[in-house]
Amino acid sequence: MSKISPLILTSLLSIIITTTTSFTYYSHVRFHHPPQQTQTFSSSPLYATQPPTSKEDIEEDSKRQWDLFLKHHAKGQWRGTWTTYDYMGDEVDSTLASVILQPNADGTSITHAHEIITDIQKADCNTCFDSSQAQTLPLGTYTYDATTHTSNLSQRKIRCASVGMCTGPSLLRSGAMSTELILQHGDSRLRVIYMHGPAWEKGVEPGSCPPMGLKVFRCIVSKESLASSRPFPGPTREQELDNPPNEGNAQFFRPVPPFQWHAEWEGSSWTYGKSKGDQGWSIEQMEEGDAWHGRPTGDNENVWNLRLGGGILLQCPRMITGEEVGICRLAWLPEGERGPTNLGTLLRLEAGITALEPMVMEEDQNEMVGFFPPSLVSLRCDTLRKTGELKGASLLDRDKITP
Repeated sequence: MSKISPLILTSLLSIIITTTTSFTYYSHVRFHHPPQQTQTFSSSPLYATQPPTSKEDIEEDSKRQWDLFLKHHAKGQWRGTWTTYDYMGDEVDSTLASVILQPNADGTSITHAHEIITDIQKADCNTCFDSSQAQTLPLGTYTYDATTHTSNLSQRKIRCASVGMCTGPSLLRSGAMSTELILQHGDSRLRVIYMHGPAWEKGVEPGSCPPMGLKVFRCIVSKESLASSRPFPGPTREQELDNPPNEGNAQFFRPVPPFQWHAEWEGSSWTYGKSKGDQGWSIEQMEEGDAWHGRPTGDNENVWNLRLGGGILLQCPRMITGEEVGICRLAWLPEGERGPTNLGTLLRLEAGITALEPMVMEEDQNEMVGFFPPSLVSLRCDTLRKTGELKGASLLDRDKITP
């Protein structure tokens, strides 16, 4: 018998009552306003749009976002196991649950709910069936007005880019901040929620002053598949052994050696920025500096990382401050080699977020009165395919290279 995890339920309830506009005021606090941080990305452009400013731009952006959400995510019931990891990367909890994104007949309304398996009764005879009990938690409804070409996705802090989606960053009533990254491939999704909480320097009494940063303390990983595609309870090792996924669908439970990340990749990239809007890029060859999926521990000591079986890599800031843009990343190898024409797929999602950005007085730029809500400033989704082995990647290859 399996019961619902209190930790998972607490996290879900916190996310359900997320607020995106509230912040705490702190008067007469001196704060040095940091310089604005920017990110650069260089490749061959496929298409580009301007950030939505006019009525027509806003309508076009809203329709594009709704179409992406409907195509890749609002496909019914996504069922799987939600696993919680702590700061040390240890598994602390798991539960069976579903994300329900059910569109109506004409695709103008989508009902969002979570279904948590609270109890499973194992059958005690060969001719009987297992039974389960579930608790449904409604999260709301997304709507699209075909007349005005507007939706409420942005109000819920949802942003799509190709097969990827980011929800948040959002403040919770508990004081924590959640950032959700999702990648979809075939009949499956990989969903990750990064949780950051208020933190103070050593020697400073918590709550005696504004938080000095947000520290990662929890991560929830969900391996999901459509209920219409795979039987209850969703993707499991036993299920994939008995009925291997077809080409084009993800295989979560398989060994992925570290060297499989190091390869020649090409494909396309969808980027979004507040100043440039949506842009499309063609990636013909990936530079070593951009291949962050091959550096699991990140490029600096502030990167928290977790590499899981099945070709899953997670990276996010250990500490987020108001002085720079924090980068949350998710990389996934959903399939292994399927044959001479399909050597493998790599999906990557990267969200640039800001938090604890100071709200300063107009009269005195050093006088802070509060914090702006956390914000998504950039989003990038890469859909890549393997074209060959990376030259010079192995020690044997490197020994053959003459200086």
